[in-house]
Amino acid sequence: MKSIPGDIPQYLLIKAQLQARIQSGALKSGDKLPSERELCAIFNTTRITIRESLAQLESSGLIWRADRRGWFVTPERLWLDPTQNTNFHKLCREQGGSQKPRY
Repeated sequence: MKSIPGDIPQYLLIKAQLQARIQSGALKSGDKLPSERELCAIFNTTRITIRESLAQLESSGLIWRADRRGWFVTPERLWLDPTQNTNFHKLCREQGGSQKPRY
């Protein structure tokens, strides 16, 4: 049986579209998402619906929110194998990061 778009809540459709943009690379690590008002205009919906889809993406770890600044794509995580004795700076370089602090 084919599911029609009306059966799926709108916030899940918006979440899927934003998730696809992040995973395709259209939105890169650290990029700022459009404001909630801009997303309302893009998807022609209410802020409550946008906030629900953003909250779903935040709970899945794809985006994070900074108070009064907006929503951002979560940076890639540093993967550490606890069974190996590796220098932290070397580990950062191997994974494409830098050991400089972020302020």
